[in-house]
Amino acid sequence: MKSKDIIKEFELLAEQVGIRVIKDTGSFKGGYCIIEDEEVIVINKSRPLEHHIRQLSSTFSKMKTNQIFIKPILRDLIKNTAS
Repeated sequence: MKSKDIIKEFELLAEQVGIRVIKDTGSFKGGYCIIEDEEVIVINKSRPLEHHIRQLSSTFSKMKTNQIFIKPILRDLIKNTAS
């Protein structure tokens, strides 16, 4: 699966669990945060796609995801980030 497709799948997963993904440019690393009671994952568009994937998988590795279906490729990325 291509990097763009993996990112799209992570975005769909985030939407499924009620987390908004914000993509913007600037001098920030990005990551998970809560803004005005809304859970968001902020992604720096100027960083490589591999960084986006690491950021998304890292965020999901810190969440309880046992109760939802996650595609095997995403689950593997999440598992490898957590280890």
